[in-house]
Amino acid sequence: MPSHLVTHAFPVAECLRIWLHAPSVGTPLADVAKSLGLGGPRIWTADKASRRAALDIRKRSPYGIVSDYFPRNSEFIAFAPPRFMNLILFEKPFETLRLESGDPRVAHIRKVLRAEIGTKVFVGFANGPRARAEVTMLPDDGSIELQVIATEPAPAPLPIQLLIGLPRPHTAKRILFEAASMGVQALHFCEVERGEPSYAQSSLWTGDEWKERLRLGAEQSFGTHIPEVTIAPDLQTAISQLPVDAPRIALDNYEAAAPLGQSIPADAASALLALGPERGWSPGERDTFRKNGWTLAHLGPQVLRTETACTAAVATVASRLGCWSAPTQTRI
Repeated sequence: MPSHLVTHAFPVAECLRIWLHAPSVGTPLADVAKSLGLGGPRIWTADKASRRAALDIRKRSPYGIVSDYFPRNSEFIAFAPPRFMNLILFEKPFETLRLESGDPRVAHIRKVLRAEIGTKVFVGFANGPRARAEVTMLPDDGSIELQVIATEPAPAPLPIQLLIGLPRPHTAKRILFEAASMGVQALHFCEVERGEPSYAQSSLWTGDEWKERLRLGAEQSFGTHIPEVTIAPDLQTAISQLPVDAPRIALDNYEAAAPLGQSIPADAASALLALGPERGWSPGERDTFRKNGWTLAHLGPQVLRTETACTAAVATVASRLGCWSAPTQTRI
C-alpha cells in the first residue's frame, strides 16, 4: 500500500474511505484502488459540485455511499466495498448457479470469504429455505459457480406486524433494515398529520432502495424472510387494512396508561404494533386508535428515536409471545 495513503473505517456512511494526503504524487487512483482490491473509485473535493456528485452516487448505488463531510484541501476516494453478511440471499432457488464478476456477491465470496474450490457458503432463497452451497468453479474471468449441497428451513418470521407513521427517509432506512433483521412479518407505513408529504416521494420509496434495505437486513439475520411493506395515505386507511384478531397496541409517550409488556395478553399468539414518526401522534390520531379498538402503551419515561423504539418494541413483544425459545442453529 502506498505510504502516502491512510485508510479509515467509516461505518456511519457504510463505506471505506481513503484520505489522500499527497494527491500530487501522481499515482493513478484507479491503480491504487486496484492494488487494494477495491472497485469503482471516484474523487470528490470540498466544493458544492462534489457534494452534489456524492449525493447522486449515493442515490444511484446502495453500495457507493460516501461521507457527508468533506474537509477542505483534501480529496477522497469513495468506493463500494465488499459487503459483510451472514448468508447470501437469492430471489429464486437454484441447484447450480454462475455469478458473473460484476456481481457484488462475487466480491463478498472472493474477497471477504476468500473462497477456494470446495469452500462452502451459506445462501438463502427469499421467503424460502436456507441452504449450503459449494464453490465449484473460480474462473480467471472473476466469476464464480455455486452448487447447492444441502437445505434446511429458515427461521420463521415473528408473528408481529408494525404500523409506522412515515418517518424521514434516513430513519425509514434504519427501520427497514432492523425490522427485517429481527424477522418482523410485515411493515405498514402511513402518512400522518405531523409528517411531511415529501417523505413518501423520496428516492427511497420511488425506487428500489427500500427493497435493498430489507434484503440486507435478512442477510444480516441469517434468515430469508422479506417482510411485506405497504404505504397508506392516512392512518385510518392503514388500520382498516390490518387484521383484527390480534392485540393492537399503539405506542405513545404521553397518554398511555401501561407499559408495552403488560399490554400484551398472556395467551396472545401475535400482535400489531403502531409507532409514530419523529414528532409523535397527533391528538386526532390518538382518537383514531381508540375508536378502532387499539390500546395505548409506552416504553418507559425516556423519549426514544423511532428506529430505537421499533427495535425495543419488537424485542419486548417477541419475548412476551415466547418467540425466542431457541438460539441460532443450523444442521448444514
